[in-house]
Amino acid sequence: MTPSIIDTLVQLRGIESDFVDAYGKPTTVHPGTKEKLLSVMGYDVNNLSHLEQQLTQEIDDVWMTPLNPVQVLRDGDQVAFAVRLPIELVTEAIKFKVTFESGEIHEFTTQLVDHELVNVSDVAGAEFQEYIVQLDINLPHGYHSLVLAMEDDDVIGHGRLIQAPNECYTPKAIAEGKKIWGLSIQLYCVRSENNWGIGDFSDLTYLIHKAADQGADFVGLNPIHALYPNEPDACSPYSPSSRKWLNHLYIDVTNVPGFSAPSIQALVTDPEFTHKLAHTRAIEYIDYDAVAALKMPVLHALYIENKTNKVLQAELDAFIINGGKSLQTLIRYDALQADLKAQQLECWGWPVFPEQYQDADAPGVVKFAEENADAVRFYGFLQFLAAQQFAQASQVAQDRKMIIGLYRDLAVGVSEGSAEIWGAKDLYVTSASVGAPPDILGPLGQNWGLPPMDPKKLYEQAYQPIVDLFASNMRDSGALRIDHAMALLRLWWVTKGDSADKGGYVYYPVDDLLGILALESHRNQTLIIGEDLGTVPEEIREKLADNGVYSYR
Repeated sequence: MTPSIIDTLVQLRGIESDFVDAYGKPTTVHPGTKEKLLSVMGYDVNNLSHLEQQLTQEIDDVWMTPLNPVQVLRDGDQVAFAVRLPIELVTEAIKFKVTFESGEIHEFTTQLVDHELVNVSDVAGAEFQEYIVQLDINLPHGYHSLVLAMEDDDVIGHGRLIQAPNECYTPKAIAEGKKIWGLSIQLYCVRSENNWGIGDFSDLTYLIHKAADQGADFVGLNPIHALYPNEPDACSPYSPSSRKWLNHLYIDVTNVPGFSAPSIQALVTDPEFTHKLAHTRAIEYIDYDAVAALKMPVLHALYIENKTNKVLQAELDAFIINGGKSLQTLIRYDALQADLKAQQLECWGWPVFPEQYQDADAPGVVKFAEENADAVRFYGFLQFLAAQQFAQASQVAQDRKMIIGLYRDLAVGVSEGSAEIWGAKDLYVTSASVGAPPDILGPLGQNWGLPPMDPKKLYEQAYQPIVDLFASNMRDSGALRIDHAMALLRLWWVTKGDSADKGGYVYYPVDDLLGILALESHRNQTLIIGEDLGTVPEEIREKLADNGVYSYR
């Protein structure tokens, strides 16, 4: 194998050959690791000719794309971006249209040749030139569109400009030096006379009041991401189905509109039901199957009961529409998994779904959703209730004048069979998993079973998946802990079939991701805490601090 091609791709894709391990020793990745990582990224490392073609095509594709997908700018930066065109167009008039997130439009006409030439390349016998264009414009914080057109208004390029603050948000009292304290809880472990064997959002509200009475300024939570309604034992909060939505088991069923209706009361006062409820409340450990078996039938009955509630139905309609494709994917997944389970088919995740359901956008899935619209809507109802009850708890924290209020935890990834990956298989590398290299606590390394996002695909999608992820987790949250904050810089990838010690680091666009984190932090008034335990290079600790991310150590 020609080393130069592999080495070029390794550099282009941000794969680290050498690193400092947990013991402070310079270390080189295992032989073959770089090739395996390139392979799971889609490169044919066993065919030199094809590999050369792939490399050439990737380089040519960049040159033939006039604008980069996205440019992240921070306060004080000049609005500048790269533009690539064939040499015969660099002297022609071109137009740039910048549309602010607010809808305000700014237009500029110029010639590339009047700007800084930074690179030249031959693409299939044609010369292309790359310039850095600077625009005299003040961008407000936000997400703005950039369009490039020729003088005749023929559009030839699209991009995104993200203007972000230099640091994440810090509440005024903390910025002025106030020291605060609060509780950190695992919500599922909370027991009360009212809950059904697992902590719920009403328990959370009660704890907020009790903590505020004692002068606390926050209540910290475990990850409360959406899990698997039809696989209750898949209960790890760090291996969710979707990080953008909530765990339905935290819904307080007794606080749902319609709970006092005779049809619902007949269910929950039935002797067999009350016996099972007493059992889930009395046992030492959480019986997730038993809790789900109690909650799900009653929640479904409440869904039926509320079909005549016009106000709630209108709110549910708006919630599902605003949830967009992400919510549609999750609730279709949940309904489909329930249907497969009812047929006694293997259904732990999309990899074992029947072929016609393997892709979230497949015609078979669309047909299923149309034919089972009511079942799909039921799972939308669950997310609606969870979001509503969580928002109510957050409002209580604000009303009690807590400086932070609710303090959420963002897991580092989702499980292989998740709805999140099912709906974005082009973004996730499902032939790999993230973990950690060998250290004192894990001398053989760790494999967490969480497929990583491909940083190249993330960039090509203008970072929208990360924008959505940060925004959804900061909503109704005064603080957000980023689990394994080093993931903003690099992740330890382990290819399927390999032991964790044979993995390697893949780098991510840390400065861009921190910019987006800062922007969403200010938009949501959310303080950011980075979990920086384990093998963490000093460069990321310093970078986190410089960007206003608080350390977890």
